[in-house]
Amino acid sequence: MPINIYPTIIDKINWLFVQTNKKLDNTSISLFSLTGRKMYEQKTGILHPGQMVSFPLDTDSLTPGTYLLQLLSGNEIIYKKKISVQ
Repeated sequence: MPINIYPTIIDKINWLFVQTNKKLDNTSISLFSLTGRKMYEQKTGILHPGQMVSFPLDTDSLTPGTYLLQLLSGNEIIYKKKISVQ
């Protein structure tokens, strides 16, 4: 299932964008440190095919480094991606 999440390097842009080509129910996005600590979570509800959703990301509360982004539908992890905060 093609899913687009961008940007993968966060600097001054404080928004993450997610787009999928499949309907997803009970969707949420989470950002974890590499030690497993949840840094951010946002629930979106239903994502429709082709719909783009943006998430505000408070980079002031994040230290520079690599994080793991997860897209969940219900309790199932649909997508994982590493992103970098500078």
